[in-house]
Amino acid sequence: MVQDNLLPDSYTYTSLLSGLCRKGNVVSALLFFDTMMAKGIVPNEVMLTCLVNGLFRADQSKAALYIYDAMEKGGVFPDTVSLNAVIDGFSRMGKMIMGKMIKAYDLLLTMRSRGLCPSLATYNILLHGFSKKKDLLMCSMLHSIMIRTGLLPDKLTCHSLILGFCETGMLEVGVKFLE
Repeated sequence: MVQDNLLPDSYTYTSLLSGLCRKGNVVSALLFFDTMMAKGIVPNEVMLTCLVNGLFRADQSKAALYIYDAMEKGGVFPDTVSLNAVIDGFSRMGKMIMGKMIKAYDLLLTMRSRGLCPSLATYNILLHGFSKKKDLLMCSMLHSIMIRTGLLPDKLTCHSLILGFCETGMLEVGVKFLE
C-alpha cells in the first residue's frame, strides 16, 4: 500500500490492530501502535478498544487498564463497546467483586452515569461473571434490571443463569429455568 503511494488511514490502522489482537499478537500490536503514534496518527476509540480487549484476552490486565486510563486522560471517552471490553476483562480475571469494591459492576454504573445505555452484551458479560462466582443475588438483581429496562434475555442470558443455579447446587431450579 505504502509502496504504491496509498497512505493508510485510521480504518487501515484499526483493521491491522484488531487483526493482531484477535490473533493474540498483542506485543506486535503494541509495537505497531507505537510506530503509528510516532508517525503522528491520532488513535481513536476503536483502536484503543481493540488494544484493551486484546490485552485483557492475553492476560495483560495491567497494560489493558493503563490503555483504558490513557483513553480518558487523552480525551477519548469510552463508549458502551469500550466499557464492555473492560467489564469482560474484569470478568475473565474473576474480578467481579474485590473486597468491598465491585469492579465490573462499577463500570455498569459508570456507563449509566455517562448517559450510555448498557446493551444486552453488557448484562450477559456481567451475568456470566457473577454466575461463575456463584453470586446468585447479583445475577438476580442484574436480570431484574435488564428486564425492567426492556432488554429481553437471549440464549447467553439463560445459559449464565442456569450455570449459576447449577454451580451453586440448585440443579432443580436450573432445570426449571431451562424448561
